[in-house]
Amino acid sequence: MADPAPIPQPMAARFGKFVADLEFEQLPERAVEAVRAGIVDFGACRFIGEHELVVQAIVASLDTCGLSEEASIGFAGIRCSAAEAALVNAAAAHASHIDDNALRNNHVSSVLAATALAAAEATGRDGRAVVTGYVAGYEVWARLVAAEANPYGPKGWHSTAVLGPVAAAATASSIAGLNATQAQAAIATAASASGGLIANFNDWVKPWQVGRAASTGITAAKLAKAGFRGGAGALDAGNGLLAALSPAGKLDPTRDMDTLGSDWAIEREGVNIKRYPWALPCHRALDGIFELLDQAPIDPADVESIKVVIGTEEESVLASRRVPEFRPLMSVQLAIAAAIISGRVGAQEYAPAFYDRADVRALMDKISISVRDALTPDKDPNLGYRSALTVRMSDGSVRTSRDIQFPLGNWSSPLSAEQQWGKFAEAAEPAIGPDRARRLFDRLRAIDQVTDLAAIAA
Repeated sequence: MADPAPIPQPMAARFGKFVADLEFEQLPERAVEAVRAGIVDFGACRFIGEHELVVQAIVASLDTCGLSEEASIGFAGIRCSAAEAALVNAAAAHASHIDDNALRNNHVSSVLAATALAAAEATGRDGRAVVTGYVAGYEVWARLVAAEANPYGPKGWHSTAVLGPVAAAATASSIAGLNATQAQAAIATAASASGGLIANFNDWVKPWQVGRAASTGITAAKLAKAGFRGGAGALDAGNGLLAALSPAGKLDPTRDMDTLGSDWAIEREGVNIKRYPWALPCHRALDGIFELLDQAPIDPADVESIKVVIGTEEESVLASRRVPEFRPLMSVQLAIAAAIISGRVGAQEYAPAFYDRADVRALMDKISISVRDALTPDKDPNLGYRSALTVRMSDGSVRTSRDIQFPLGNWSSPLSAEQQWGKFAEAAEPAIGPDRARRLFDRLRAIDQVTDLAAIAA
């Protein structure tokens, strides 16, 4: 009689060993490139979001400012505990909804970069530890995503907020140097702090949910280091996290687990950077209009109509964010009008002083959106989005963009260093000046070479 098949170890135990054993030298260069890109974009988004009311409210609620010097809010800002710094920094990076995404639209860098930077600063670790911790969290996150056949959104779960705490615990455990037993405990403990609702998608709770994921990871790692224990089946038991979250019970917790540490999800899927400070459903249309503008200018006065064609997934994202008040970052019409009138889409273009102008409103009124089911859905991480647009001029001429499957900034079409700098400069220069902004950008782009994280923004 053949020997029975071995019973697989619980996910938390396998994750714990992976996290404890992972070293920077094991990481593929492509994985390190993804972390560099994600951390640079996290920095840009952190600057953009820091003045949002939700961030100010979270800062006002903190308990450890002036009592703990572990980590910085922002870059060389107010100091507080690492958990509270991660909370604020992750929430700020997500507050304007222009942070990166991967792994079925999870906002990985807002959580993992905030966790890694705060945890490393608090423990005196260097940039290589930051990169290693980020990859540890990413690979754990990827396996959690792979285990579930259906998206969490229709069930009402905010995927970043329910999976992010577990991934953040892996990141924080790696940076804290926890052993396998301790890392397992941190990961299992974080599972009990999972939570986040689609019903609370607004400008307040949604960023806080992302921030809470990061802070939970740091707290869970600290608890584990102090001897705290969590259940081995917290993730994949029949009454564990994945079963509790699953929309239809279509789970395979063993999927991709045997390749943990050898087949790197971060190499394949990387991070998808939003080139423009606008919601993702606008980006393909923006790529299209800028391509047309590169070919020849478009006089707004001569435009008869502009038709933007998007896919059903794209429309569902826009629909989920619709509220009575005008939200500029969610407006495809404003994005296209800004590109034509200003030749750019930055912070100035989503301010009332711009979008309330008569010429801007007049052009926006000429722009319509239609949804075409025939647009073939693409595989993750593109989420089925595709866009094209047609510009009809008053003289009867028509200009049509190509059908854009992947926007510039997608991991399959990454931004150049100068394109990354363009987004970062616009975000950081008003806050810290051009010289410091460039130094910070260069250091974040070489995060694995940074030895003193506390002085990174000097």
